[in-house]
Amino acid sequence: MTSPATSRMVALEGVGNFRDFGGYETASGRLRLGRLFRSAHLAHASDADLAVLAGYGIRAVVDLRRAVERAAEPCRRWNGFGAEVIENDIEEAFLQPSPTPNQGFPMHLDVEAHRARSRGFYARAAYEERHIDLFRRYFQALVAPGDGPVLIHCASGKDRTGLLAALTHWAVGVREDELMGDFLATNGLLGPRLPGLRKLANAAAGREVGDDELLARVSVGPDYLEAAFGSMIERHGSVDGYLRDVLGLDAGRKTALIERLVA
Repeated sequence: MTSPATSRMVALEGVGNFRDFGGYETASGRLRLGRLFRSAHLAHASDADLAVLAGYGIRAVVDLRRAVERAAEPCRRWNGFGAEVIENDIEEAFLQPSPTPNQGFPMHLDVEAHRARSRGFYARAAYEERHIDLFRRYFQALVAPGDGPVLIHCASGKDRTGLLAALTHWAVGVREDELMGDFLATNGLLGPRLPGLRKLANAAAGREVGDDELLARVSVGPDYLEAAFGSMIERHGSVDGYLRDVLGLDAGRKTALIERLVA
């Protein structure tokens, strides 16, 4: 059976994991399609991809990558690009700057150690100054005047992008099982990208990487998102508390968000 997230995927030539993350039912209606898109970065977008993207009339692009990532793989833009670009150069406190594009493949870790590292990243990520700034500006863009959709992306469109998409779903009242389903759908969309990801992993490791080892590094697990939400619940009593206290999404702003995105 095809998942809703998979059915909303748009097959592009050089952009992975591009899909609409609207369409889900909420307590007050259905999240609109054509308003919210998520993907991997656009550095390798083909001319045909850019033509497709131009057709959506995107009004804001949120680039969740670090400055060093953007410099290593700058995004391509379509003719007439006029979207607001939301990005920043603030460094994560828990990461050392790295000039290499393979920083997402810490090959010195075994599979279980990598998963533990990922859970730790998710538990911290929502509280990093850089992410707080980007997340706040993203939600501001969603409720700002304008008719076009918003695109969020990071490097591969799974971790930072997945967390922000999940927070969006939570804020508008998408059911937790569907929220998690959208988050995990990234794993089912890896197929066409695996050869390229394997090449990156092999280069980072200096050897041939096994299937289990590769999948551990390029997929997501439910425990990752649970770690993020658990950290919010521990500090603020609920995910809603995090949205309110950290991102400024109080009851009034949440109502405005729902009015904009839910029909």
